[in-house]
Amino acid sequence: MRRYRELFRIPGLPLLTVIAVLGRLPMTARVLALTVYTVAGLGQGTGRAGLVVGLMTLGIAVGAPLWGACGDRFGLRPAILITGLAETAFWLAVPQMSYSVLVSLAPFAGMLAAVTGQFFRIVLSGMVPVGQRRPAFSMEATLVEVCFTLGPATWMLVNTATSTPIALRLLAGMTLLGSAGFALFANPPDRIPAPAEPDRWLTRPVLSLLLANCALLVVVLGTTISVIGILDHAGHLGWAGLLTGAQALYSAIGGLVYGTLHREFRQHRLLLVCALSALPLSLVGSSWWALGLALIPVGLCTAPGYAICNATMNEIVPPEAIGRVMGLVQVSGTLGASLGSMIAGFAMDEVTPAFGPVAVSVSGLALLGLSRLVARTKVEVTV
Repeated sequence: MRRYRELFRIPGLPLLTVIAVLGRLPMTARVLALTVYTVAGLGQGTGRAGLVVGLMTLGIAVGAPLWGACGDRFGLRPAILITGLAETAFWLAVPQMSYSVLVSLAPFAGMLAAVTGQFFRIVLSGMVPVGQRRPAFSMEATLVEVCFTLGPATWMLVNTATSTPIALRLLAGMTLLGSAGFALFANPPDRIPAPAEPDRWLTRPVLSLLLANCALLVVVLGTTISVIGILDHAGHLGWAGLLTGAQALYSAIGGLVYGTLHREFRQHRLLLVCALSALPLSLVGSSWWALGLALIPVGLCTAPGYAICNATMNEIVPPEAIGRVMGLVQVSGTLGASLGSMIAGFAMDEVTPAFGPVAVSVSGLALLGLSRLVARTKVEVTV
């Protein structure tokens, strides 16, 4: 843990990390909050709740690179404050919305969703020396897993103990605190002058990494959905929460360990191991403990995969384009998560539940192959 001790000796980093966690926790509860309010608060079905969530997710995917470009051109603080205030206002207004209003505003709420998590990586790369970026981004990936474990559970606990409107106000308050604190204590460049000529920043290595990040999320989320489907088919759905938490724990352990290693791993090799590791899940049956053990390799590869992608992007992308690229990283992850969920669900419905891990593994390997092909193709895109 010497590398992490040295990392947290960097002035301002411990406080900024705490603020980033505070800002990320409400982000991880978005899906649950919208689902609970739509189903329990408005009396709608889960399908209609899924539509609201899907539209907001689409908005986030559209908005992330746009706010990244805004950050590149005008500095990070304006984007952080505007999106933080907009999302705070949205959560405060949700309890007064009918379903038709909510579904109409969901994509715009996504486009204006807070970008604290996306911009934390940019500020982190500026604060940390190049030699310490691997443990820094490993720490960041680990904290993401911790937030996704604690955020939804904490929000649901508050919702159960009080009421949905109060829980939504808590979400608004935490969003505001995280965004305001990040804008106040982060030290990003105020403005980066636009280059005289268009940048050639969307290069083959960047495109290859985006495809690899998409493939990683296909495997990770597809695996999660597959395990839930296998347990549900066997009548053991009660163990799903435990195994989902275990997968996040494995990922956090993998991220922490990766940050202490002296040897570097290539994204494509790690992804190959991750995709192949999903296959045993189709062979171990429906026993919760066997599935839990089979999840270990996939989980251990998850956070290191995120860390490698983010660290490499910060090395190969020029500073004047890093906001746009970090936005595209978020888009590729969102697309991968959606594809993984759909592929696993379709495979389990049309074949058998045990075929879900096979389908996501093959899909991940196909995207990995495409990523390698792009890396070797002598074509660049000018943006």
